[in-house]
Amino acid sequence: MSSIHSLSVKQEEGALSFEDAFQIAHNFFTTKPVGKEALCHLKKGHEIRLLLNSRQECALYFEAGQVILEQRPSPKADVEFLIAPEALRLLSTHPGESVAQFGIDIVKEVLAGNVKIRVCGSIYRVLRGGYLSMITSAGPKFMEYLASHGLTSVDKVYQLIRSLKNR
Repeated sequence: MSSIHSLSVKQEEGALSFEDAFQIAHNFFTTKPVGKEALCHLKKGHEIRLLLNSRQECALYFEAGQVILEQRPSPKADVEFLIAPEALRLLSTHPGESVAQFGIDIVKEVLAGNVKIRVCGSIYRVLRGGYLSMITSAGPKFMEYLASHGLTSVDKVYQLIRSLKNR
């Protein structure tokens, strides 16, 4: 059985090994245009913690013009994304061409309960680390989608960030 076929079978059954989950995330963030377009706003020294399959930790950051995803703890992460297998399946098939569409799809996964976001660093580090630039770089389509869910201003986004800190 080919590795692609065995990955498909595992996905159909609902289970993903950590290796498969990491490979999906790694391929998406390091090869799709959306990874570089979004993460290039992340300032040096800032990392995002990804918990794949809702538990296995990886560090995601931008360095020397490249997106890096490593299988290691990220103790100084500013933001954490807990990603369930259902959301990993989205990554495996997502075209990754549009930051706006990717942002919308992530918000949909948050609303569905397949992705949870937590601010684990200081609010100051989040505000200064390039995260707001990532959000605004998605453009009007994404901002309209956020507004349709009540995030109608920068102040509302700031309030959301503060609320994610308290989780």
